[in-house]
Amino acid sequence: MSNKLILFSIFALVFGGIILPISCISERVEPKVDCDKTISYEEEAKAVINRTCAYVGCHDGQHGIDDFKDFAALSTYLNKTANNKNTFKNRVVINQDMPPSNIPSEREITSEELAILTCWIETDFQP
Repeated sequence: MSNKLILFSIFALVFGGIILPISCISERVEPKVDCDKTISYEEEAKAVINRTCAYVGCHDGQHGIDDFKDFAALSTYLNKTANNKNTFKNRVVINQDMPPSNIPSEREITSEELAILTCWIETDFQP
């Protein structure tokens, strides 16, 4: 094998195996949603949260994880921040790591549900 081919092979392995994957890692961008109406917890957000968050074994208040079963319990969490960023918004809308990827498929959040929660957050968590 020629030296040029060996060098090219090494470059391809390093670039493809290390550099390229690193360049694909980035912070998620908050989805752009047109919030043309005010979303309330009782009318829309509650159903999404109950289905995707507040079920047995997760945010049900029974397993040492924050209780999302009702607005009063959830509201204490809604105002929590980490590094001056709203934790609920960060986890659900921006990073989209909640609900986690290992949940049963029937608990996965849909794009429509994500839009509902995004608008609810943008209108300051209306009860």
